[in-house]
Amino acid sequence: MTNMKPAMNLYGYSPKPQKAKLMRKQAFWASWSQFLPTQNSRRFQAYCVGLPRSGTHSLGYMFAAHYSSQHEPMDDDTIPHILRFLAGDYSEGQWKALLRWRDRQLGLEMEASHYLHHTVSVLAELYPEAKFIHTVREPFSWLASEINQNLKTRSATIKWRALERARYGRYDFEYEPEETALKNLDEIWPVSSYLSYWRDHNECVLKSVPADRLLVLRTQDIRESIDKIAEFLNISPETIDVSASRSGTNPSKDFDLYAHVSPDFVREKIDRHCGVLVQKLFG
Repeated sequence: MTNMKPAMNLYGYSPKPQKAKLMRKQAFWASWSQFLPTQNSRRFQAYCVGLPRSGTHSLGYMFAAHYSSQHEPMDDDTIPHILRFLAGDYSEGQWKALLRWRDRQLGLEMEASHYLHHTVSVLAELYPEAKFIHTVREPFSWLASEINQNLKTRSATIKWRALERARYGRYDFEYEPEETALKNLDEIWPVSSYLSYWRDHNECVLKSVPADRLLVLRTQDIRESIDKIAEFLNISPETIDVSASRSGTNPSKDFDLYAHVSPDFVREKIDRHCGVLVQKLFG
């Protein structure tokens, strides 16, 4: 059984004793259930592992009418385990066993979860027939959308805030005078931290998944890419519900980023941190 410390602070997330006990049980179940025979009735297996605010919500719902498909399922269990994985608390074997156990619980044909990019290389190894869809959004609009989403999660459960700290708090950037407005907000990170994550998330997926198992979709092209998605997954285009493709993409904008931070300042940071990848993905 995994030796877990209930009081362990993971990016500001300390599991309560009952939750820590459940996590220990899940790790134990995973350690032996991986040897049980599997019954696979899935017509395909696919993951959407794009950035948050890039269309993963849409992908999850587009498949839901005809396939077993969910957006960020089992997040209450998955995120704490991912935080432990990022903290180095699982061996390779333990982590693979947990991923297999989770897959047994879900049995999905399509899962759209941005946080699975942290373990996309392991998923690609564990499931050699699985396909991956990577949604990409240009960083200028993505930054404004993600900051608004982060402001909304101030009232969310602590695990989501911890996941944000794992994403953005790992970068050692100071606030610059041009972004004082961000410094005055609750746990909103410097622009360079967001853009470094944008670059690293995208590079991680592009480098970890074999090209013949990866479909890269720009957010603005999702609605027009149904035939391409269907061909990639070897399914009928009629089974993909294009009317659901904008689910979750238009949250209210409570904070107008570019009224508080100069667009030119952000563009300069994009060039510095993301320029090469922006050119590769968007031309």
